[in-house]
Amino acid sequence: MAGNTFGRLFTVTTFGESHGPAIGCIVDGCPPGIELTPSDLQGYLDRRRPGQSRHTTQRREPDEVRILSGVFEGRTLGSPIAILVRNKDARPEAYSEMSEKFRPSHADYTTEAKYGIRNWQGGGRARAQETVGRVAAGAIARKLLEQAANAEVLGWVCQVHEIDAAIDPGAVTLSDVEANPVRCPDPAAAAQMAEQIDAAREYLEADYRSGGPAAGPRARNASASATSARAAGRRAGRRWRRGGARRKGRRRRRQQPRLHRLIGKQGTPWQRRS
Repeated sequence: MAGNTFGRLFTVTTFGESHGPAIGCIVDGCPPGIELTPSDLQGYLDRRRPGQSRHTTQRREPDEVRILSGVFEGRTLGSPIAILVRNKDARPEAYSEMSEKFRPSHADYTTEAKYGIRNWQGGGRARAQETVGRVAAGAIARKLLEQAANAEVLGWVCQVHEIDAAIDPGAVTLSDVEANPVRCPDPAAAAQMAEQIDAAREYLEADYRSGGPAAGPRARNASASATSARAAGRRAGRRWRRGGARRKGRRRRRQQPRLHRLIGKQGTPWQRRS
């Protein structure tokens, strides 16, 4: 499964699953002598940490960072830097139903279709918790740019839906960005963005309680007849769970990647080499 390593001279490899024991990254290519401590990384992980406001996921993770290698006495050694963050609010048992079902609007189905296996405990790597390693690596890269090139990297939210902020990029400071939970340096636009996000959340929650599309097939089927339950399942995109509708099943089998068909018969290429 390629795609977990980024870069050439400065490479980052992320590892771990959303509801596994830990998550983190390996950074290779950082030159020696750069001042680096866990506190340099923790501040950025605290910014990323979920549950800080009503606008983010409510999962509670402290995201306490540990540097396992590549740093000695507060300076980088030039060797790979291993970063580890343990998951404290992991609840894999909450997803036991997903072991036999594919979670809507997530990568469960596409992962199993491509690799023949998936981690159904909260989506595995296909979750926002995977960005912990990317944020930690970005903090190291930022430290490198500050010390080697006196360069500052700064980002912010400039648009939510149709609300577009009026921002002068040359005048923005980090304190301007951190002044509100939306992290938009335009205070007026930030207030409108927050209202837009709250309205969207309230709409989805009300739709869920009323058994609308946001509730998903399970909530709707509880009060539906067998016929309407099947129709609700089709509207929710569950046709692929049953192998596709009859009129599409044959076409989908023909479109199945050739490599995926061969894996079941001959094993993967790396299994054959071993």
